[in-house]
Amino acid sequence: MLQKAGFTGFFFDILEAVKKQKNFKILYVEDSETNQLVMSAMMERLGVNLALAPSAKEGFDALKAKAFDVIITDIQMPEHSG
Repeated sequence: MLQKAGFTGFFFDILEAVKKQKNFKILYVEDSETNQLVMSAMMERLGVNLALAPSAKEGFDALKAKAFDVIITDIQMPEHSG
């Protein structure tokens, strides 16, 4: 995988993984609608299957229902943090 720092590095790592695997699935647990829109736009450009969960509870529910390749979470959520 490409070695980059910070969020840019994460983006390049996802790009490398997507090249190797079809139907790459990410669960994004984030309560900010703005951050959801930004992540959705970036992942759409990569052809990634992105599932959004606006709360920790919905994130847990999504995990019970489906397998994901990567899970990205906000660390400061109203119901849960960390």
